[in-house]
Amino acid sequence: MGNKKDKPAVVGGNDDLAQPNALAGVKDLLKECKKELFDSRERLNRVMAIKNEGIWDWNLKSNLTSFDDIYYSMAGYEPQGFPQDFNSWKERVHPDDQPLAESAINGYLSGQSEMFDVEFRFRRKDDSWMWIQGLGKIVEWDEKGNPVRMMGTHTDITRRRIAEDALRDSEKKHRQLFETMSSGVIYQDIEGHITSANPAAEKILGLNFENMRGRTSKDPRWRMISEEGACVPDLEHPAMIALATGKRVGPVIRGVYIPEKGQYIWIYITAIPVYQPEETKPSQVYAIFDDITQRKRDQDALKDGRKRMAGILQGTNAGTWEWNVQTGEIIYNERWAEIIGYTLEEISPVSTKTFEMFCNPDDLKAANIKLKRHFNREIDYYESESRMMHKDGHWVWVVDRGKVVTWSNDGEPLMMMGTHQDITEKKLAEEHIALLAQMVDIAPGAITVHDFNGNTFYANQRAFEMHGYTKEELMVLNLKDIETPESAELIKPRMKVVIDKGETSFEVMHRRKDGTTFPGHVHIKKIEWEGKPAILSITLDLTEKKEAEERHDKLQAQFNQAQKMESVGRLAGGVAHDFNNMLNVIMGHAELTLIQIKPEDPLHESIEEIMKAAKRSADLTRQLLAFARKQTISPRVIDLNSTIEGTLKMLRRIIGEDIELIWKPENNLWPVMIDPSQMDQILANLCVNARDAINSGGKIIIETDKVFFDEDYCIIHDGLPPGKYVLFSVSDNGCGMNQETMSHLFEPFFTTKKTGAGTGLGLATVYGAVKQNNGYINVYSEPSVGTTVRIYLPGIADKDMSEARENISEPVTGGNEVILLVEDEPAILRLTRRMLEGMGYTVISAGSPGEAISVARGYPGNIDLLITDVVMPEMNGRELAKNILSLYPDIKRLYMSGYTADVIAYHGVLDEGVHFIQKPFMIKDFAAKIREILLKKQ
Repeated sequence: MGNKKDKPAVVGGNDDLAQPNALAGVKDLLKECKKELFDSRERLNRVMAIKNEGIWDWNLKSNLTSFDDIYYSMAGYEPQGFPQDFNSWKERVHPDDQPLAESAINGYLSGQSEMFDVEFRFRRKDDSWMWIQGLGKIVEWDEKGNPVRMMGTHTDITRRRIAEDALRDSEKKHRQLFETMSSGVIYQDIEGHITSANPAAEKILGLNFENMRGRTSKDPRWRMISEEGACVPDLEHPAMIALATGKRVGPVIRGVYIPEKGQYIWIYITAIPVYQPEETKPSQVYAIFDDITQRKRDQDALKDGRKRMAGILQGTNAGTWEWNVQTGEIIYNERWAEIIGYTLEEISPVSTKTFEMFCNPDDLKAANIKLKRHFNREIDYYESESRMMHKDGHWVWVVDRGKVVTWSNDGEPLMMMGTHQDITEKKLAEEHIALLAQMVDIAPGAITVHDFNGNTFYANQRAFEMHGYTKEELMVLNLKDIETPESAELIKPRMKVVIDKGETSFEVMHRRKDGTTFPGHVHIKKIEWEGKPAILSITLDLTEKKEAEERHDKLQAQFNQAQKMESVGRLAGGVAHDFNNMLNVIMGHAELTLIQIKPEDPLHESIEEIMKAAKRSADLTRQLLAFARKQTISPRVIDLNSTIEGTLKMLRRIIGEDIELIWKPENNLWPVMIDPSQMDQILANLCVNARDAINSGGKIIIETDKVFFDEDYCIIHDGLPPGKYVLFSVSDNGCGMNQETMSHLFEPFFTTKKTGAGTGLGLATVYGAVKQNNGYINVYSEPSVGTTVRIYLPGIADKDMSEARENISEPVTGGNEVILLVEDEPAILRLTRRMLEGMGYTVISAGSPGEAISVARGYPGNIDLLITDVVMPEMNGRELAKNILSLYPDIKRLYMSGYTADVIAYHGVLDEGVHFIQKPFMIKDFAAKIREILLKKQ
């Protein structure tokens, strides 16, 4: 009766227990029972652990619960961490499942079920949920038959429940797919009876499921034909073949007669057998099919039109293709294969892979992108240019054009047709045109095409660059927008020439976008452009050419001026040479005469006048030599600022008190290499010229600065080497000069001063001195404004700027040394010998180098000094000195010349230790020079 039970009978009594033997036997029995019970429990625990089942024990009276180790492990608890009361256990049951669990317990306890059996979710220690199957029974009653103890198991069924849920979800999705898919689906049993059909099948066949249930392929109401129209026997229906063979059939195209519609429909059908687990024969079959009736009609229409199109396409020499997009079937004509050098038979069987196999991989990607866009109806038709590999190994350019001609009701492409045209020659022509376009773009001239009204049709890249416009800007401009107003007037008559004669050339000024102009050489020709008369114009930018011409003219003028100055210099130098020789004789005899006569002698005054005139003439020849750069100099490293400051007092005396002299030095100048006496000469000449240009009360400004000339500047400035230069300038606010005067500025004897006010050699001397020191001179002047003379001398690296102190000369005396004197001019030879003998020297004279060598070789004693002219017949002074040195290694040398020291000095610059005296010279200067040489240590 329910879960109540009669009390169990009590076995035995007190008498039995009192017997000792019986008690010992009971103890042994109990011991064996305990052992057996322990072993049984161990076996049970192992089995329960394998089954993942935990045991629970519930005292219904105390409401306490206990669990075994497997239970704790399954729930993730430690024994001591799990409360031992029923209510705590119940709290771990999922809230949604608690009513179900309580109902199951109550139902069992009230006798409504034979066993407690329920499935619920139980919370683990980590708060995750597991599915539990709870089973249990009452195992103990009280004396009244009420249940007091209940035991059972909890089994972890989480995996099973997850699998069941997934199965239910799968079945649900399958049913949804079955009900909603667009393709018709029919299930048939092993005998071919229809057992199920989805709504799509009902729609396609025009029947509801009740009209189809139980039908088989043998039903006379079903009639099936092949794609070609032949009757299909019952057993050859796709579903029946699949049941018979156990293999998939299709997809195939079949026509099915629908009596209710009274017509055939065309379906695209596949039959698939279904097997039960561990069975070798199908238990049922299902058929999937789509209605392709409209597509079949379209295909038939296409087939009818195909023959008509074949003749037309033959005339286009194009390959053709037809593609069933759904089945992948493709048809090429013979011309398609011929384009790539094959016959159709050679590339058969054909498919979409055929095109992919021959197409260039890069072009194939682009073709697929365009095809996808057409399938998505983003473009109306498909067109792609691709390279195809020809049979002989070269690429053939083709253009593929096609269009989907049949779409499904769902918007999917079904049938596509197109052509395959060989465009290799066209592509080659395009490449040539592109190459010509590149050549036109890199052409040096601007090439444009415009109509007779000046509207632009075409312009090359150089045209945009030349005028400073972008392509978009230039193409909307009229020709007059890039011409100056003067050019527009010039072009008008030229256009008439083009119309009459076809072409012409001229120079014109063009205007850039920024407003600047440039000269251009334009050649225009009448042409046709897109069937209309037009003008082809080629413009060359003449800016560089014009600048080059200007540079050339300037350099030519500089060259002509340099040639003129060189010619004048050679003339002046030659005159000075001969003149110095004569002056040497005049001054020497005059000086000797003055020594011999007393001051009160009537001739003394006349001889002094002769000496004065000779000295002025000597100064004149020195200026000529300075201009001709034949003056022998001794340059030193100097600080230009210090040198100029040392002359300022002298310069102020020269220019007078009524003119202000302003000195503006630049600090930290680079040192320069120049003869200080030349520097004094340059400053004196420039300041005298500036003084003479100022009427009264003016200013003369002397300035210094540092400058650097690059290669571009030096190219157009007289071939000046690039580098650093020290500038000093002399400026005045005098009357200035015009261009005509400046063109003759450095010519010797050219002067604008009144007769007798100047020799015309001042600036010529400055010019020669500057050039001799590798410098550059520039003069800027404006009438009534003033003149600035700028002189640039090469700067050099810093050196010891301390200048050698001047030797304090002892009183000029003669000596008793032996001197070898060589001079080819007899008058000078006699005069010089007389001077030397008058100083106390022993003189050996010779009129030629050969005589000198002969005399020296035969002289018995020592010769202390060789004094020789520089330019002589047979050999020059340097060569003579070498010969004499071979005879007298310790002999000292003094060179003299009235022309140049080039033989012994490089460009007139003496090497250290080389001694030279310029003709004409005074006796005291000559004597001092000789003593200086003889007293100097070797």
